Amino acid sequence: MFDRVEILAVAAAGSAGAGSGEPANVLRAYFAARRARAARRFLCCAAPVITMLLVGAQATAGLLAHGAVLAQLAITGGVAAGAAVAEWRATRTFHALIRTRRPPAPPLPS
Repeated sequence: MFDRVEILAVAAAGSAGAGSGEPANVLRAYFAARRARAARRFLCCAAPVITMLLVGAQATAGLLAHGAVLAQLAITGGVAAGAAVAEWRATRTFHALIRTRRPPAPPLPS
């Protein structure tokens, strides 16, 4: 229910030399991952509702066929799976960029 909170510090501006676009890439990947998560949440809620409405409309019109219901359920599952894969890929890209940006942890004192 509650999302894990992560704090990410990136330099807002840098020299025009090498690596000046890295913070922009990290932020772009972050917002792409957030958009993918929002899209998945919306589609996973909206697709079953639309499927139920379509099945209900077909049942009231007397056009309910077993194959049509199975096709609608398959499309609903495909939409949800596609949204989940898109979110997974965007999150994976974001985390890969973070791993390359983070300095190594200091050694533990002995």
